[in-house]
Amino acid sequence: FPPRKSGARRRLLEADLSTPHTLIYYESPHRIQKLISDALDIFGDRPAALANDLTKMYERVDRGPLSALLEGLIKTPPKGEYILVIAGNPT
Repeated sequence: FPPRKSGARRRLLEADLSTPHTLIYYESPHRIQKLISDALDIFGDRPAALANDLTKMYERVDRGPLSALLEGLIKTPPKGEYILVIAGNPT
C-alpha cells in the first residue's frame, strides 16, 4: 500500500518517476482517487490500468490514461480493493 499521507505518498511516487519498469500499487477504495491524482501530477498522463476486485465474480479492469481512470472514479464511487498499474518511463 502507498502511504496514507499525501507528502509521503508523493515522495514514494517521485522515487519511481524515472524507472522504466511497470509500476504496481495496491490501494483501498477510500484512497484510490488521491493516489491516481498524485500519480497524474507526478508522472503526467501515462497509460495505466485500474483493476478492481481481481479474482472475484465482478472483477473489472479499466485501461487508459491516468486522467481517464480518475474521471471514471469520480463518476462512479469506488468500491472494493484496487490495483493500479502504471506504464514505466518510456525514455
